[in-house]
Amino acid sequence: MADTVYPRPWQRENGRERLVISVMGADRPGILATITRVLADHSVNIVDITQKIIDGMFLSLIVADCASSDTTVASLRRQLERASEDLGLKAIVQQERLFRFMHRV
Repeated sequence: MADTVYPRPWQRENGRERLVISVMGADRPGILATITRVLADHSVNIVDITQKIIDGMFLSLIVADCASSDTTVASLRRQLERASEDLGLKAIVQQERLFRFMHRV
């Protein structure tokens, strides 16, 4: 009997990968609403999310599953960057496998 090989957690059968989205900048109302609206508009599921306000600075890290998304990663990245810039924030969108590779111990 052959061993079953399971994909790593960030690999998906349909070839789509999860994204890690970092958002940072001065805190203000509506940040999460704006970012999550972009994701929801494209059927991107939030798998995990954390946020912190440190001395007036907003920091958030979102893990998003794009398996049901109707857009490309490049298009989603552009839309998130544009929405963040409109709020005076910086958004960084990375494929989860790249994020994990860069932050491995």
